[in-house]
Amino acid sequence: MVGNPSLRLHKGHASILQGGIDARPTFFPLTGLPGWVQALAQLNPLFHCVELVRGAAFGWQGWADVWHFSFLILFGFLMWRVAIAAMERKLID
Repeated sequence: MVGNPSLRLHKGHASILQGGIDARPTFFPLTGLPGWVQALAQLNPLFHCVELVRGAAFGWQGWADVWHFSFLILFGFLMWRVAIAAMERKLID
């Protein structure tokens, strides 16, 4: 087959990356995982986003959804402060 080798290589990388995306716990419940992994997943903002989307699609869970939303707001604020501190360290000496 005649073609651009870089294009074929790019397609190979894309299929490898797609496999990694499909293996994320976003697409299956965490209850089948060990307890320590479930606890670690609670620190992942993606988990909280997925829970809110599931709530929007299948019905809200009340205070659990308030917790997920609050976690995302707190995480965003914390990361914003970390970014400001890093930039001040680099720009203001």
